[in-house]
Amino acid sequence: MIVKCRFFLQQLGFGAVSLITTANSRVWAAPARSVKLPRSLPGTRGVAAEGLLNFVNAIETENLNVHSLMVLRHGQMVAEGWWNPYSPDLKHTLYSLSKSFTSTAVGMAVAEGKLSADATGQTVLAYLRPRLFAPLGIEGADWEVDPNGINTGGWGLRVRTEDIAKFGQLYL
Repeated sequence: MIVKCRFFLQQLGFGAVSLITTANSRVWAAPARSVKLPRSLPGTRGVAAEGLLNFVNAIETENLNVHSLMVLRHGQMVAEGWWNPYSPDLKHTLYSLSKSFTSTAVGMAVAEGKLSADATGQTVLAYLRPRLFAPLGIEGADWEVDPNGINTGGWGLRVRTEDIAKFGQLYL
């Protein structure tokens, strides 16, 4: 890893910005999106920065294939980081977590009295955009489709790390 996450976590005192690592440089930047989760310093939310540092060091020591990390406490982002070549605006293909979005669509369709064998006449992605993604500020989501143009449902949803955190906050 080019930039040690120790540097990233020691920079938490600068507030809620993310460290993007590239081949030979460090860049501090906030993800460019219209709706972001609120940011806070770890100590103001009862999170020990040293504990976060120890966690990231353990990830590095074990050479785990971690793409990104976001830690939220009481609805506030207290730490975030991406391992090269990943970045805040890069979407991640979801597998098992796609099922959580699918089940949310089913629950919403049931609540609206729209559930039938034909689940709404729309793809899951089209159904979720105005009902879930737009209200949460999730932009640019895409989802794999089968040969019939139907979203796979159980895998293949691509969203950003922060979008996943927003979804988790919804369920909290």
